[in-house]
Amino acid sequence: LQQAHHTGMASGNIEMGFLNWALCNIFAQNSGYPLEPIERTGTELMQQLRLYHVDSVLAMMKETQLSVACLLGKRECDWDELEPTEMKNEKSETHSNIFGYLSRLELGVYFGNFEFACRMSALVQPQMKFDWSYVGICKEHFYSSLAFAGLARKTRKGKYFTKAVKYAKRLRYLCRTRGLNALHRCLLIEAEVLSFRCDSAPKLVEAYDKAISAANRVGYIQDAAFGSELAGTAMLAIGEDTRGYKYLNQSRDLWREYGACAKVKHLLQLHGRRLDISGRDTSETVGDPIFTSGDFSEPRKYLDFDLLSERSMKTDFHIISSEAAGSGKQEVWDKRDGNSEIPTTSSDPSADGVINWARQ
Repeated sequence: LQQAHHTGMASGNIEMGFLNWALCNIFAQNSGYPLEPIERTGTELMQQLRLYHVDSVLAMMKETQLSVACLLGKRECDWDELEPTEMKNEKSETHSNIFGYLSRLELGVYFGNFEFACRMSALVQPQMKFDWSYVGICKEHFYSSLAFAGLARKTRKGKYFTKAVKYAKRLRYLCRTRGLNALHRCLLIEAEVLSFRCDSAPKLVEAYDKAISAANRVGYIQDAAFGSELAGTAMLAIGEDTRGYKYLNQSRDLWREYGACAKVKHLLQLHGRRLDISGRDTSETVGDPIFTSGDFSEPRKYLDFDLLSERSMKTDFHIISSEAAGSGKQEVWDKRDGNSEIPTTSSDPSADGVINWARQ
């Protein structure tokens, strides 16, 4: 992307040159780079896009930076304001629409507004036929599955659980056919699916830890943070409070490391009775975290921040641009009544069957 940026600028194709810089920022955002350099370089890029009137890429960048600003706490998640009432339907706006819906879908899932997230999932569906990128499809499947799982847990309606499993299957198929970049996300969704039908703490711990460890190995700290949050919620739901708050403590630390101040605040609002914003002296209440931000030191040392920097992406930019300017109880869920309740059981020997079913 860096080379494509330089080539585009040198050949006079400024729009393509800027697009590659924007894609570098988007891919880095998806891959676990800390939020602050993502936001800083995104702001630099948008300043240049305004200066050179590259409106198509500017519109796309504004949408991708939406979730970054909200997670950093620099913009409030006002759900009425975030409603995409001004989305344009022109073909030229397709990619800005896609990134706009995906950003809102992501925020809805992270901050627990699952009704909003499910609406965004429905809106992005017609647009996805124009975007076959791994990053776009992965985010759509991943966050859609989590949105419907969250809504199923909230409403106890089987039709939402069915949709969550449908997106889990799609993400598993993406991994099987186009590469394992999203394997840890598959594992996390499958752990969530398992938590609906199983209250065995050892099985759930094994499933969630496997997903969190996989995210750790590839440096996706945001997925490890949210996976820890989901694991903590699942533990609390089955009465494993000590283990649950260990996961939530871990989630808070990882969100802080990622730079997501708004998510740290959100966790404290939900569980502040047992979490401490300072991160100190919490062992008596929540215990030591299972993983810590230090566990991410190995994968994160390979992050190349020069790929995002203005210096790296714009070598001799002003010279180039001036030259270019002129030129068991295993019901079949999808057959159940859509308004029926999701059953809860004290133990479920077929839990492994549920997770295998999602994988298929």
